[in-house]
Amino acid sequence: MINNFTYADEICPVSAHIRKTNLREPSDDNNSDPRLPRTRIIRNGIPYGSDYKGHETDGSTRGLLFACYQGHIEDGFQHMQGGWSNNPKFPTGDTGLDPIIGQVDQTSKGVNGKVTTFFTDKLNGKQSVEFQQLVTLKGGEYFFVPSISALRDDLAKT
Repeated sequence: MINNFTYADEICPVSAHIRKTNLREPSDDNNSDPRLPRTRIIRNGIPYGSDYKGHETDGSTRGLLFACYQGHIEDGFQHMQGGWSNNPKFPTGDTGLDPIIGQVDQTSKGVNGKVTTFFTDKLNGKQSVEFQQLVTLKGGEYFFVPSISALRDDLAKT
């Protein structure tokens, strides 16, 4: 997989999930964020429940268990979710919520309970897209993993 790329507004919308959660090009708005160096995470999703075929309304429980490794709890996933994905003005201007993991305000349910995000179309300029919230956060737990040196030096000796 080629993962060495930069963003261009006309190719990858500013509101895209990958741009909101994986900054590659510092801007005036995010370059001053002291948390930026500590926001990197390694993520993985584990699906559960029956496969969704696109038309079921059987009420089956299905979803994706999100797991990630991060070096700093507050500046990792928590900051990415609250400070970036749910911030309609991040990374610049009025970009809307992250279209994948953006969460509408749970007290007001957003505008009609929908997530609004924006993109720039070369022909028509700024366009908005409104859709039902895709991901619903159900909760979470933090688990601590021993460091490599602890695994190698301490636990391996037993």
